[in-house]
Amino acid sequence: LFRGTKCPSYIQGEWLREWSDHVPRAKLIVGIRHPMLWFQSFWSMLAGNYLTNKYGNNPYNIMEPCKNKDGRNCVNGCPKNQLLCLNRARFHRSLAMLGKTELSDQEMDLLGPDDADGGKNTPNNKVRNPIFLYEQHMLGEEYLWEDLRGFLGAGHPLKHDKR
Repeated sequence: LFRGTKCPSYIQGEWLREWSDHVPRAKLIVGIRHPMLWFQSFWSMLAGNYLTNKYGNNPYNIMEPCKNKDGRNCVNGCPKNQLLCLNRARFHRSLAMLGKTELSDQEMDLLGPDDADGGKNTPNNKVRNPIFLYEQHMLGEEYLWEDLRGFLGAGHPLKHDKR
C-alpha cells in the first residue's frame, strides 16, 4: 500500500491494473501539477543531488523527446532510462490509461499526435477502483477537502494544514 508517493509511473504501469483486480474497492487519490512545475521540481531535485551533470547542468539539453530504438519518440517511460524525460510529463496520457472514460478516435488522436501510432495505441488499463483526482493548487481550497471527505466516506472533517 502506497502512501504519499508522487511518482507518475505508478499510474502507468501494469501493477495498477493487477492491483485493481485484487483490491477493486480501494480508493485511489491522484494529484497532478502543471507539467512545467513538475519539470522544474524534478530538475531541482536532481540538481540538489548532483545528478544534472549528464545533462550538462542545462535543462534545455533535454527539451526534445528522446528516441526509442526504432528512432521514434518514446511512448511510455524513457528508452534511455533517464530519470527526467519530457515524455513523463504527459500526464494526460497516463490519466487516459486509467480507462475511466471511453475515448473517441478523435480524442485518441489528441493523446499522442507526435507518437509513431498517433496515440491510437494508448492502453486502456480499465482500473476499476474509484479515483479522486485533484490539481496541486486545489489543496488550499476548502471545497477540495469537503469533496475528499465525501469520497473517503469520512464522518468528520479532514484535518489538513493547507488553509
